[in-house]
Amino acid sequence: MDSQLVFGSAAALLLLSACSDNDNQQQQYPQNAQYAPNQGYGPARVGPQNNQGQRYAVVPRQPYAPVEPPPPNYGPAIEDVLMQDDRIGQTGAIDRNRVNRMRAISLNNTPSDFRVAFLDHIFAWERRVKAEEALKALDNKDPSSVIIGGIICEALDCSKNPLDSHSEAYERVDREIAIARDEVSSTWRNVQRVAVSHGADLNRAIPSQ
Repeated sequence: MDSQLVFGSAAALLLLSACSDNDNQQQQYPQNAQYAPNQGYGPARVGPQNNQGQRYAVVPRQPYAPVEPPPPNYGPAIEDVLMQDDRIGQTGAIDRNRVNRMRAISLNNTPSDFRVAFLDHIFAWERRVKAEEALKALDNKDPSSVIIGGIICEALDCSKNPLDSHSEAYERVDREIAIARDEVSSTWRNVQRVAVSHGADLNRAIPSQ
């Protein structure tokens, strides 16, 4: 009888000890801790298993993403282009030499949208120069002549719309000049808009404006 009592007391002590160890283990890990499979992505702490045999794991903090470099500063390069164009414009010339000098300006260090805007402006000037040259050619041509070609047809594209008379050529050249002037103005406004969007200072870049 005494041996049974001793054995029962020992078993009870072992059970209490096991419960105490389990309580201590549970205190080390929060009750609402998420369980995740230990897949080698972090040192898994030895914790209680859930019913899928997964243990609570600590996922190491991911390294911070690299800091993005600041956007390029296109302002100075754009201002340099505008300064060169301004010097060309101060001559007041409306001829092919002006267009050629504009084309010679390097746009390598400028953003793509500015390059497109400035090239559109050059094309507009090219159209205006052709129209102005056509007007000069008409002024120097005998009104009685029925042969109209060369510079005049280059500006008016006579292959698609043949000219029937000197007076018709004048009318079409006048319209072409008006259209070309509007294009020069509108493309220049767009050049300025794009320049400002990239931080260019127009007052510094275009002193004559």
